Amino acid sequence: TWFKKESVTFRKTFFSQREVWCLANFANMAYVLFAGRAESPTSVVFFKRTSPSDDHAILTYAPFVAEQVANRPAKVNARAGTWNIAVNGSEVRDVHNECAITGEGLTWKLAMWGSGRDSRLLQRIRKRFDPLKSFISKREIVAHQGFDLRSHTADEPVEYHPELEGRLRLEFSELRRSSRVFSFPPRALRQIKAEECYVRKGRATLPLKVSTPPHVIVDAARRFAVFADEFIAIPSRQIGVAGPHGSEGLLRALGLYLSSDFCIYHQFLVSPQWGIDKNLADLDTLKQLPVPLGRLSKSEIEDWNMIQRELVALSQKRLAPMGWDTECERRFSSLLFEVNSRVFGALGIRPFEQLLVEDFVHVNLELNKGKVTREATRAPTADEQELYLETLRDCLDEFLSSRRGVRHKIEAIRDRESAFFSISLQRASAPVKPAISPVDHNGARSLLALRERLRHGHSQWLYFDRGLKIYDHKTGVLYQFKPMQRLHWTRRQAILDSDEIIAETVSAGGTS
Repeated sequence: TWFKKESVTFRKTFFSQREVWCLANFANMAYVLFAGRAESPTSVVFFKRTSPSDDHAILTYAPFVAEQVANRPAKVNARAGTWNIAVNGSEVRDVHNECAITGEGLTWKLAMWGSGRDSRLLQRIRKRFDPLKSFISKREIVAHQGFDLRSHTADEPVEYHPELEGRLRLEFSELRRSSRVFSFPPRALRQIKAEECYVRKGRATLPLKVSTPPHVIVDAARRFAVFADEFIAIPSRQIGVAGPHGSEGLLRALGLYLSSDFCIYHQFLVSPQWGIDKNLADLDTLKQLPVPLGRLSKSEIEDWNMIQRELVALSQKRLAPMGWDTECERRFSSLLFEVNSRVFGALGIRPFEQLLVEDFVHVNLELNKGKVTREATRAPTADEQELYLETLRDCLDEFLSSRRGVRHKIEAIRDRESAFFSISLQRASAPVKPAISPVDHNGARSLLALRERLRHGHSQWLYFDRGLKIYDHKTGVLYQFKPMQRLHWTRRQAILDSDEIIAETVSAGGTS
């Protein structure tokens, strides 16, 4: 109800006529609640039968299974029945009612999965570039869903298409474990038999058109977008993008663009279903995707084509016996990095925003559908801890005026379960290197004593806010506790933490 596009009118009416004070969204816990008796997304709404004021804000909470420490399964990628939910203060957010009454499902998707930074990034890119719907309409390109083949005994009206016999059809059941592929394995393609050349009556024109080359076949879960120069019948719910002869170069570049981190990031956040119910992003979602290819020069499109062709060759090599080695893996990863760099550049995405996108796709998305993965819950490495602290420092320093001659100093101690760090200002002309030490280090004694004092004084708060922040008005120092889990030590999280620290410091009367 809070996400699907069919409910826009309801959302507009509901949030304009009811004062909603809290909306709890348990979509990520659908597979562990109710002991498996139901797996539908669930929400709880508390509201008054009065209209909200202009400045009203809605409290919203969307817990993740990975953050429920008491109910976390003993093994990764496993499930444990959940009978109680501990509210983590860092997951509670405010949604302004003026955003809710627009009826946009994106409001609640961002409240669950995103942030204000994500919202601003999506808005800026949307304003700067035409969506795919406009991009293809100007170039005689068509995007549509595929179709299912039937037999003449089907229990619905069908029409016979003899031209399909002997042509290839794509078997998605053979692609369940595939991701970031640029060509299909032979086992996923099979010839259409004579008795299968039937299509639902009146539903063949556009599905056949997007199955005709040159075309790009787009996975509904956005795992891949493969350019093909041969006829391949695309199954229903999957998407084809086809153009006239002569558009091969543009379609190759489009397939490459659709395989980028940004496209996965955008499609996930904009999709009404993905991350809430089914792992799907439909045709309407794809048509909303901003596309920068129209602003690339002919030589730039040719460069994109060269990268796409090499990725195809490497994908085919991966499928061949004894055809893949460490050098191929290195080159494949290098080309994917090149693709993402070119996409970020074409969209004008800034360095900090790139970190938001990359970590979201490679870490946060792993928590989809209530998963508890090893990558998200493992302890961060020393390098990852240092990178988090440096990113946090850089974001905080960026907020300061360069003329003040001060920088942020971060000192941290860590043990197996958590870390504790202080953030203060120090006179310096260059960035101050963060210091992080184990709790038994000689130089950590003063910070350790302070941690124990604060932990004792705020023990109840720590239970309900694992990332508790405490601002000392007298010294102007901010202290924070942080769980030792990879999910909390990404560069993305450092950026979001810096936003909270700045907001809390300013509201407390500090100068950050």
